[in-house]
Amino acid sequence: MSMCDGTVSGTGSGRTTTTPIPHAPDRFGLRDADAERPFSDAAFGPALARAQALVPALRGRRIGRRLNGVYALTPDALPLAGPLPGLPRVWVAEGCWVTQAGGLGAQLARQLGGEGEPLVDPARLDPGRFEGWDVDRVRTAALRHYRGV
Repeated sequence: MSMCDGTVSGTGSGRTTTTPIPHAPDRFGLRDADAERPFSDAAFGPALARAQALVPALRGRRIGRRLNGVYALTPDALPLAGPLPGLPRVWVAEGCWVTQAGGLGAQLARQLGGEGEPLVDPARLDPGRFEGWDVDRVRTAALRHYRGV
């Protein structure tokens, strides 16, 4: 954390106790592609006040950019990681959170390098595991994990 000119930079505060607003992309996934939503003081003001109460360095400081972003959630709250169905030479790692990043990196390194056993069964992270699910089923299942992020 650095402090200069009355701001605190490099510090973030988040909240998942608000009501989720499902993002519904158009059929090409391009509508509202920037994934940034308006920041509501009514919805997020209490989280900011709590952060300032818990972190003395934030008190009395100018608050910079405020972002209401989109979470990437899968129906089972696990990342999509591994070869794409039908494109075995194309691998992805999506929907991964910072709490999963180290393990996911090790998992993919073992799979791609062929050295050592995967940390988890690759089928649990298979990018094609939700094929055949319609968008409503995916949305309903994924939103159950919203507060667990």
